Amino acid sequence: MQQDLPHAHSPFLADQPGGYFGLLTLDANANQPGYLQAIAMHLEGMVSSPGATNAERTLAGKLDRALAQTRNSLNQATPGCHQARKYPVGSIAEPCVDQTS
Repeated sequence: MQQDLPHAHSPFLADQPGGYFGLLTLDANANQPGYLQAIAMHLEGMVSSPGATNAERTLAGKLDRALAQTRNSLNQATPGCHQARKYPVGSIAEPCVDQTS
């Protein structure tokens, strides 16, 4: 979570050891994947284990699709979040209004 927060304006209140990786893998060369990718890797390991049942594989597939949707949504929101971090705290008090419609 630390990498997901604007450093200058947000206190780091999460669990110190576990909170240093973000939800998304922002750097493919990072030593530790993002939380969503780590869950997907654990699901992959589970379904490839010899004792995995068909029900477990089916559930893992559903979870993997939900994780992919979540990752896609967050990846689409990330550029806007990085742009918003450039503004001082409190300067964005009103929602943006699209004047083109």
